[in-house]
Amino acid sequence: MTTLIGCDEEFGPQLYKIDPSGQSIGFKATAAGSKEQEALTQLEKHYKKNEGQWSTQQTAETAIRVLQTVVSTDFKSNEIEVGFATVDNPRFRKLNEEEIESILNSIAESN
Repeated sequence: MTTLIGCDEEFGPQLYKIDPSGQSIGFKATAAGSKEQEALTQLEKHYKKNEGQWSTQQTAETAIRVLQTVVSTDFKSNEIEVGFATVDNPRFRKLNEEEIESILNSIAESN
């Protein structure tokens, strides 16, 4: 399975998963791995709350929350990697540990 992410000038951000047979499916959010279905269920639940209208911060928080729920653990900033690209700044960027720590603190405060 391959996941492709890009930004279309007409339709904005796009996310597709392509299976080995060549079939592609568009998503608003997706997951991969051993607990994929559980993560997809959690992503769908979070997406429905506000139709996916998230800031970059809210997107990172949602991704981390889903990961924490699926693997049943709280993370430290040096245990996960978070990266993103936006329409305004399409170059992929990885968050540093301080930025991740800030997101983790925000999650802890809201719980």
